[in-house]
Amino acid sequence: MTIIQTLDLEPLVADVVADVLHSTAPGSVNVVVPPGFGDRIVGSAIVERLREAAGGVPVAELTMDEIPDVRTFIARLAAGLCRPFAADAADSDLALKSLLRAGEHPAIYVLRRFHCTLDTLPPWMLACLRTAEEDNLARAVVMAPASHRRLKRRWEKKGHPMIASDYGNSHDKRIVRLRGAAAIATLRPKSVPPHVYAYALKLTGGYPEVLARVLGAWERGGASIKLDRVLQQKLCAEALAGLVRFAEWLDHDDDAFFQGKVIDVYHRFDRDDAVEAVRQHELHELILDGDELRAGSLGPAALQCQREALLREDPNGQRRARVRARQLYLRADYSEVLRLLADEPRPAAATELLRHHATIMHLLTDVEPGLDTDWPALLKAIGEAQRWLDRNAEVDETGQLRRRYADLSQIARTIHGISDVRIVDRLGEPVADDGFDHDRVRAALFLLTLHFDGANRRRGPAGALRDGLALPEQLLRVWARWQLGLDYYRAPVLDPAIVAALTQVWDKPDSPLKLPTVGESFPSLWSFALYAGALLDARALGERAPERSAQELMKSLQFLVARNDPAHALATAKRALRDRYLELCDRWLTAVFAVAPAVGDLTRGELLRILLPLPLLEDGSLDWSPAVSDGR
Repeated sequence: MTIIQTLDLEPLVADVVADVLHSTAPGSVNVVVPPGFGDRIVGSAIVERLREAAGGVPVAELTMDEIPDVRTFIARLAAGLCRPFAADAADSDLALKSLLRAGEHPAIYVLRRFHCTLDTLPPWMLACLRTAEEDNLARAVVMAPASHRRLKRRWEKKGHPMIASDYGNSHDKRIVRLRGAAAIATLRPKSVPPHVYAYALKLTGGYPEVLARVLGAWERGGASIKLDRVLQQKLCAEALAGLVRFAEWLDHDDDAFFQGKVIDVYHRFDRDDAVEAVRQHELHELILDGDELRAGSLGPAALQCQREALLREDPNGQRRARVRARQLYLRADYSEVLRLLADEPRPAAATELLRHHATIMHLLTDVEPGLDTDWPALLKAIGEAQRWLDRNAEVDETGQLRRRYADLSQIARTIHGISDVRIVDRLGEPVADDGFDHDRVRAALFLLTLHFDGANRRRGPAGALRDGLALPEQLLRVWARWQLGLDYYRAPVLDPAIVAALTQVWDKPDSPLKLPTVGESFPSLWSFALYAGALLDARALGERAPERSAQELMKSLQFLVARNDPAHALATAKRALRDRYLELCDRWLTAVFAVAPAVGDLTRGELLRILLPLPLLEDGSLDWSPAVSDGR
């Protein structure tokens, strides 16, 4: 895929040319072109415009990472300037100075990838260039991923000495800019569907080389119109790989301060502070779009840099990664914790326990808790954590943690032991002649509570209704089983007097009331609710029922007709409907808890605490603050 010109090049090129060729106060320019922004394209545009405006004066263009030594540099500079060069000169310093003085006009040169200069060339060369520029013998356009100030600090980190010449301190700084979002949107190639282009822009921020990489991957993969999950993951991986170099250049030293703040913005961790910090970066207009990252994959790319520092066994990198992993754990981003710590060599005890607990919490929360949980994998993860704890006797006061492990294991074994897809109904059944089983009843309440909690946490009305769609019917069946002994799936001998009364009041002659015979399933929720309501009135159980009377129960069932649209179509919903629906579910769940057998005064809060984050290890002691900060 050809690079799409998302850069706003014209103002940049015009400013650079005006600075270099100014009639009374010409100067040199430091052009900051971050990785992924097409330094070759930027350099070519500047060179072309300089040559047009310089009136025939040669303009040399050199790529510094292609120059192995100082003599090659001098030779290529001489060729670009169309000036003679003594190839056999013994003194390179003298040869360079002579070359810069040789022309009728000041030497003009563009140095691309300037950050590679001191990898192969001596520091005295920069001193020579600075002297020539100050004496108006030369004018430079120096292109690098960072400004001179930040670049020199990186050089010091690599062991290059700070040179006395302090090259570039008088250069004007110019930074590449992107076009506006509306302008970039109009640059979509005709072969790329609008939704694919929009997704690529979301991942890449419109950084030209990274955008071309992502669209190229889409094209090579068959140019699919369908942007499914597999394709999204592939394009995300391409964007991440293309942005790693940009992330590496966010900082000039080992503290990786800006890298960390970019991750904070991505994870919304102390977000206001993080955004304000990133705004101090010289590239903040390229990094941020308002209060968000312009390139959605830049956060993961910065995390990838921290993972790589961990693998290099860099002490500072390991420290940053562990701090980051703890922050991610506190934010319940367990999958990122596991990715960050996946390959750490020789992890400390605190890191090992963090990894064990992130694994457990990831299995519990990554999917809808309860119905989609991989219970065998969870049991395995708990077992591995228990064995680690047994081997590490230096961990203090483990009793509470071991009880949490046992609690989770019991829930997992109980739910995993049910093969029927209608799992709550099966858990709520009595066990042979022994009556109701404590662990099974508790597991049923656990799943009901989680399902209601998940629906209640949904902000959107339509999503809340969709998530809670099965709750009322499920709650009514469980309540009737526990309080009335009425099994929806195996009807008892129905009371003839109740049947007669229900048949008499049923006012739908075109649709006769259908009730089951012994051992049959009730044919509908309505027939089941009618009979349960009649038993409710007959036994005067209103204080411990979902509704106080059969009449109130029928009113609630009429309201639940609102489930029809979200059950059979993609349907919108009003906030008032969502609130009323969840209020009904809340009331019915309370009634279920009130009649639950074999579990005593078990509360919803006790069950929700099963999902609270497990503790971390801090100075040999277990730190339970992650559970406190969860807010359940």
